[in-house]
Amino acid sequence: MLLHREMLDRPMDCRLRQAYLRADRFSRQWARRYPRGEFVCTADEFRVGVCANLGLPIGLLEPMEGWTIPCRQMASSAHGQRRCDIFGEQLALAAVPGAHWDIEHDFFARVVTSSIYRAGVRGEDTPRTLFISCGLPHRVVLDGQDGEPVRRHGIVPDALLATLPRPRGTAARWAHTQQFLEFKMLHGSSAPQYRETRQQTSRREGGAVARRASTIQREYEAHARRLDEHFIEPAERRVPAADVRAGRAPPGPVLERLLSYGPVRTLVAGTYSEMSHDLHVLASQVADAGASRSWRHMGCRSESEARASIIAGLRSDWGMAAFMGAARLITWRVHEVGLTVEESSAGRRRARGGHGGGGEPWDAQRSAAAYVDAFLMRQVQPVAP
Repeated sequence: MLLHREMLDRPMDCRLRQAYLRADRFSRQWARRYPRGEFVCTADEFRVGVCANLGLPIGLLEPMEGWTIPCRQMASSAHGQRRCDIFGEQLALAAVPGAHWDIEHDFFARVVTSSIYRAGVRGEDTPRTLFISCGLPHRVVLDGQDGEPVRRHGIVPDALLATLPRPRGTAARWAHTQQFLEFKMLHGSSAPQYRETRQQTSRREGGAVARRASTIQREYEAHARRLDEHFIEPAERRVPAADVRAGRAPPGPVLERLLSYGPVRTLVAGTYSEMSHDLHVLASQVADAGASRSWRHMGCRSESEARASIIAGLRSDWGMAAFMGAARLITWRVHEVGLTVEESSAGRRRARGGHGGGGEPWDAQRSAAAYVDAFLMRQVQPVAP
């Protein structure tokens, strides 16, 4: 209680206060296990991760405080440039050229879904053709030609799960056989969801991840209404989105199919490795499925004993995945601090098919993933602003 009162007495914008109030059973897994396997990290990554997780200044960024960050969004706005801060918030929030956000998101999603499949739950990653039978043409579901990047206009969840047991003590919300999973990551305590929840004084109030999770179902339904209005073939079947929202018209085929899967499982990981409610429920469901299937093979005396072991492992893996994703995001981007958007983009183009600056040779056959490896090896050095 003394620690709780001390934290609540701190200013509302104190990052240590926010880290304390946002912490849950996933948040401090980095302190309980040795980083092995896919969670192996460098010394810099671990130090950055611990500081970011506790809301402390990051020593790696102190010499770069105030340097410009190559942000595509800010470069085209009238608000000026993002500048590096010692907490790494602006570095994590910046739309830096490259796929850093996607890599962090995909790593966390892969860790979670692979542990779900190991428990015997059937599912499919990123199913792209679920809505083709509704009248969506293939070019809408998956577009990309003449070497252009693929643009997904259709609804593509991160995963589709089946055969999940109904969680204990819950209502009919999770009674559907098949369910969509949607992963989201929050970055920096200055993100809108954290600013809106700074007045909270209890860990039970949901916080930023709950605020973000509450918007995902509405986003899915709004996307389905847009598809019903603009892309359904033949055109006579299209339904105006405004009429559906106002209740003047029934749901179109895409929205009707979406609602048949039940609520989207909104799986949000926050800056402090805290998780949304659906991730806590999902861990319980996966532990139930794994225990009922494998408790004898695990050498346990009962399903409840196996369940306790499985859910502890899930919390450890998922918490470490969120922790490592946030740490790697900042350490990857350290090398971009001090560059302009044009310099950062030019460096990536040279990495894919030419020669880098400073006379360093770059293999013309390098893929984007190989370039990220080179990026991690500090072959691109920051320059003074």
